[in-house]
This record gives sequence, C-alpha cells and structure tokens, in this order.
Amino acid sequence: MDLVEAVFLVKSSYRAVFLPHRTMDLIDAVGRGDTDKVKQLLSDGRYDVNSQDPEFGRAPLHIAVLTSNADMVKLLLDSGAKVNPENAWGSTPLHEAALHGHEDVVKLLLEHGADPNITDKYGWAPLHGAAYGGHEDTVKLLLEHGADPNITNKVSDILCYINKVPWR
Repeated sequence: MDLVEAVFLVKSSYRAVFLPHRTMDLIDAVGRGDTDKVKQLLSDGRYDVNSQDPEFGRAPLHIAVLTSNADMVKLLLDSGAKVNPENAWGSTPLHEAALHGHEDVVKLLLEHGADPNITDKYGWAPLHGAAYGGHEDTVKLLLEHGADPNITNKVSDILCYINKVPWR
C-alpha cells in the first residue's frame, strides 16, 4: 500500500465511522463552494444545516467562512444555520472571519445576529483576531457593531493588538 492509498483509506474510514454520510456530503459540498449541491441537499430535509463534525466541531457555516464564500454563508444562514455555533475551541464563524479579515463575511454574520463579544475557550473575541491580523476595516466594523475593546483574553488585552496595527 502506498501513501496515497493509505491516506484514502484513513479518510474513508473516518467518514464511515465518525460522520454520518449525509453530514459529510453537506460539509464537502460547502467546502467545494457547490451552491447548487448544497441547495439540493438542504431541500429534501434529511440534511442538518447545523450538523458539526465530531473531531473539530465545525459546522457547515464554519467551512463556508473559512473559504470566504459570502454567497454560501448567506445560503446557510437563510437555510436556518445558527449564527454562533462553537467549534471544539469555542471559536465561532465570526472569530474565523475576523481573524482572516473577510470583511464581507463579518458584515453578513453581524447582520444575522452574530455576537461581536463572544469569546472562545482562550478568552479571544473576534476583535482580538481582527486586530491581531491587522485588519483595520474589520476592526472598525466590529467596533461599529458593539464589539467591546476592553475584553481581555488569557494572554493580554485587545489594546496591545490594536496598538500594533499600522493605522493606529
């Protein structure tokens, strides 16, 4: 057995043992950005838009955010996706979008009620990630939507990150 066969076997086993086939189909379609397939899967009612993978706790909305696919994010939210699902580290889609500076996705999540002050297991709020990444427009957007600049994480407060941003 070569390396490629071994990886395929592990992935196939993971799917078979840990994830219901329908859940993986939905997560795969979201990750590929296949809007038509996602619509098809969600239309028959057998697929849970809020299902989460058991290893990392990622919901389809996390995957759509990580691929910076605003259309997919909107589709999932319009299909009943919870806006603040937490993964295994307590990180929400807003945390991920802010950290990576996906401003259009951040705006969409906030418009659908994402909590700008929610913290993960390490005390990080979305504002921490946006400031840490140097995403000025995302920082401003979060502040405009009520993000608290005084929230502290388990490492330091937000001001130390904001002060590192070149525009400050």
